[in-house]
Amino acid sequence: MFWGVPHSGKTTLATALATAPGGVRGQSAVSEERLVGDKWATTMLVNKFASVSNDSEFTPKWESFMKQYTSGSFTAEAKFSKPCTVPATAKLISTCNEMQGIKDLSGAAAMRYRIFRFNNPILESGRIEQGEQMTAGYWAHPQRRKGIVRWLLDGLIEAIVHGLQEPESMKQAKAEAISESNPMIEFISNNIEREEGAFLSCTDFLEALGLDYRHVGAKQARMLIERIWKVKKSRKRIAKDENPIWGYENLKII
Repeated sequence: MFWGVPHSGKTTLATALATAPGGVRGQSAVSEERLVGDKWATTMLVNKFASVSNDSEFTPKWESFMKQYTSGSFTAEAKFSKPCTVPATAKLISTCNEMQGIKDLSGAAAMRYRIFRFNNPILESGRIEQGEQMTAGYWAHPQRRKGIVRWLLDGLIEAIVHGLQEPESMKQAKAEAISESNPMIEFISNNIEREEGAFLSCTDFLEALGLDYRHVGAKQARMLIERIWKVKKSRKRIAKDENPIWGYENLKII
């Protein structure tokens, strides 16, 4: 995923990478929204090197599709044909200013993302060439493909020799992108802290989020705080003449 400020070269780089090995026919440009909403769209991923999705609309079922696809195979159905299972060859490259929302509490979805952050906007020159560089046709030129393929192969050799590990900067970018995609995760991560002897009641916790315990998001909030802070809900008697209340030991709202 290429994530960052607008007009920072995300689409240009994604298109260059997707086009390099097989030219225009070796890549596709299918949005996340269409992959989920159009049952025939997945056929455009078959036998492709990569597919680029540019600033797709927020797609509720994308997370489920992405987890299935990155498991190594997916279902494709051509018109007037029966569905079949095919190997996933196309790398899914998403360029966005805001990433798709993540709701999976297990972390299985988050671990599948490799997020590259783009912080520096590129000034518009007004020249035609600047727009052309966002197209597959521009990067399909043999000389341009040649240089990019060499760069990709150098990276592959490095990965084989030294292994493929996420650098700390990428882990930090992923954490920030996920937090922004889910404000509840951001609040729980940044507005709660540990303090020995403290007790954060479920009522105070949900009120800080603006939720009632009957709200549909209340269950998700409780699951998130337990996963992020590695705690379990427990009951504690705050005052002698009061009933025990549910909450979390050694946590407080900042």
